[in-house]
Amino acid sequence: SVVPVPEAVEDSPPTPSPSPDPVPQPEPNLSPVIRQGETLSHPEWRQTKIDEMCAL
Repeated sequence: SVVPVPEAVEDSPPTPSPSPDPVPQPEPNLSPVIRQGETLSHPEWRQTKIDEMCAL
C-alpha cells in the first residue's frame, strides 16, 4: 500500500507564495467569465495572481 507523505498533505494548496493568501481563490471548475468578474471586483486578488506568476 502507498503511505501518504505528510509533506504532500501540508503542501496541498498550490500556492507558491511564502505568505498565506488572505484572498480566497476561485474554484477551478468555475467558468472563466465568472473568475474574470471576481478578479475585476477584487484588486487584491489580481495583485496576488501577479505575485504568484512572478514567483513561478
